[in-house]
Amino acid sequence: MLPILGCTLEKLVSTQLYNYCDEHDILPPEQFGFRKHSSCDMALFAATDSWMKSVDSGSYAGALLVDLSKAFDTVPHQLLLFELRDIGCNTEVLTCFVLKEENNNNA
Repeated sequence: MLPILGCTLEKLVSTQLYNYCDEHDILPPEQFGFRKHSSCDMALFAATDSWMKSVDSGSYAGALLVDLSKAFDTVPHQLLLFELRDIGCNTEVLTCFVLKEENNNNA
């Protein structure tokens, strides 16, 4: 029963954090992942359009492609807490993230 409640709570927190970031224009328009009305196709179209504009203007176009599928697992949690504080999350919210991390470490 606890895993179901934990997943539900994570979804609620995720939704609230996303809405907060959306309302305060925290996510840059160049970020396509984890956004409503956005997809890999849109990211590819934007990149292709940018490359074509560069080539058309006589500039070079290049790309560096990196698989970041496991990147979140390597983010230092202290850095994540600083970023959450910097975007305006209050102490109560940060405390919830700290408690979540402590529970994960004790499991």
